[in-house]
Amino acid sequence: MSEQWQWLRENKDGWKLTDSGLQVLIEPGNMWGGDNSAKNVLLHPAPEAWQDSIEVSVQMEQHPKKLWEQTNLVWYYSDSKMVKIGMEIKHGRTNIVMGREIDDRTQTIAIIPYTDEMVRLKLVVKGASITGFFRKPESSQWIEVGQTSLPADSSTPPQVSLQFYQGEADSNRWATVSRFKMQASE
Repeated sequence: MSEQWQWLRENKDGWKLTDSGLQVLIEPGNMWGGDNSAKNVLLHPAPEAWQDSIEVSVQMEQHPKKLWEQTNLVWYYSDSKMVKIGMEIKHGRTNIVMGREIDDRTQTIAIIPYTDEMVRLKLVVKGASITGFFRKPESSQWIEVGQTSLPADSSTPPQVSLQFYQGEADSNRWATVSRFKMQASE
């Protein structure tokens, strides 16, 4: 991991680097709405040159068992202002979920059923718009999940975030993150 990555509410016992990638324990806590208590939130500055045209992707593996347990790729301004795409348990099944949060008010953009435990996620920012995509790791075809406007916030530069939360205490369920990529979008 490069030095540009910073932990927010780090629990040093809740993450490790392995041959498979970064593994992060899915702990209790939340980032959706006003709670903002999730541990081991990772933050990486979005390069200024790309802030109006950027593509960020990552591969995530998770074995969620509890309602709302999730891993997310996030375009992050603050704990109360962000756009996320991730894998979570909702309505009794695993889904790809995209959502937007402004001042702790949340809005679900899309929920798409997804049965695998590994997924590639991508956010594409162009101007004031952000679009979320997913695909199975073995596929080359990205599937659009949804599109929304970015939360307006000129005072805080955006960051890319990886978030893991709504787990159960002592569950010993870990998410694995690999193949992180950030580049100018086409």
